[in-house]
Amino acid sequence: MAKREPVSPQSAEAADAIKAFDHYFACATQMLQDLKNGDNKGRAWELALLSVGDVLLKSGSNWALPSFSEGQGRKGRRGSWKRLLQVAAADEFDERQGDVLKGLWDKLSNPTNAQAELKKIIRTKRKNQLWRRVVIDTPAIFQYCQERSIRFDPEGRIIPLKKSQMNGAHVELYTYGAYSALKEAGGLNSLYMDYREQTSTEDIPFLSLKCTIGGKIQEFQLMLHEDNERCELWLDRPKSPAAPLADLLAKQGFTVDGGYRTRTLGFEELQSAVLDLDAALVQVAPRAHFDT
Repeated sequence: MAKREPVSPQSAEAADAIKAFDHYFACATQMLQDLKNGDNKGRAWELALLSVGDVLLKSGSNWALPSFSEGQGRKGRRGSWKRLLQVAAADEFDERQGDVLKGLWDKLSNPTNAQAELKKIIRTKRKNQLWRRVVIDTPAIFQYCQERSIRFDPEGRIIPLKKSQMNGAHVELYTYGAYSALKEAGGLNSLYMDYREQTSTEDIPFLSLKCTIGGKIQEFQLMLHEDNERCELWLDRPKSPAAPLADLLAKQGFTVDGGYRTRTLGFEELQSAVLDLDAALVQVAPRAHFDT
């Protein structure tokens, strides 16, 4: 291998390298300072990094969300920035976390006042990897995942875990994201919603939506389809609705499948489909309250 000659400090190449080093050093300094404070500024760095690329860290059968909190013991360090930087330097995965981190820093023009640019990066909609956008747009997921663990199972499901095991409480990413967004927007008018987490690998987490018509409870469920590539919104009870509701559902795009009124939805349609149904039900279902 030919020996590389030293670069003159006065050369253009050296000047570019020094400029880049100064920029990355300023980015690292500001980032670590904001992360150490553990407030919304720190969260902005984490969400912006996740927006730029997939930086989840492997943790047994799970993957760990970024976390500025070191926590207590090994569990608290699963998604810590200390571990992220160690992995980034080790080149362990196909998409290096270091490349994603550099990609974020390259987008910042003034790292000492980066919050406005970070928020712009977070708001940027990307067509690939919808799951990252749902995580970014759903702050409740960070609160739900007490150990920052998400499971990507072999069947294609994405499961935020309350702890770290599937036999503990868990939800399904897309339906939980829709539930959280609807709740944050102020809820619904005709429907009462309640998310049903599960503690068994055999049961599917789902969003329950209830209303009363003629004094009788009607319950819809929004859950992952069996192919794990879309969702189903269906009327669980009664199986055979009275004519006014049956007609309304037909106008909403529901069809009869296995005897149930069902509507198949893409992951990006969930929130709007629930809002459309809620608005249509105003005609037949006054708002009621239910025990959770």
